[in-house]
Amino acid sequence: MTQPGPPLRQTVMRRLLTPSAKTLLTVGALALGGAFFTGWPFLPFVTGGAGGEAEIVRIETPTSDYARYAVRLIGVPGDSPHGFIESDRRNLTPGVVLPVIYMRDRPVRILPIEFFVPWTRPIWLALVGFAALALGLHEKDKAKTAKPADPET
Repeated sequence: MTQPGPPLRQTVMRRLLTPSAKTLLTVGALALGGAFFTGWPFLPFVTGGAGGEAEIVRIETPTSDYARYAVRLIGVPGDSPHGFIESDRRNLTPGVVLPVIYMRDRPVRILPIEFFVPWTRPIWLALVGFAALALGLHEKDKAKTAKPADPET
């Protein structure tokens, strides 16, 4: 007769608090896959983007998570707004200058350089993924080099 094991919740919590190499490698692979999936729309900014500054021209209607601003790129001809950006800072006023990344061939596409705007999620996921992969490989190497217990004691 078998005895019932611990509840599933306890084993999941134990696995999360003391992860094995396999768990860490799985988390790392999932995080890197999520970074690739969420970062794909922003790939053109890596290959064809340029850094610059943008001045806020007017405040637009905010979304539920982010404030929305119409901006004009500094150094690009034209007085009308060149595009819109979303920012996690809701207290910006017209005239404030922000660092941005914009597409060289289409300056309408603009991303602000901030920590928690939507386009930085792939970066955070990639950091978590690489950290989990490194810890998983470390745990795997540690398990390989661990000495077996001495059976005589």
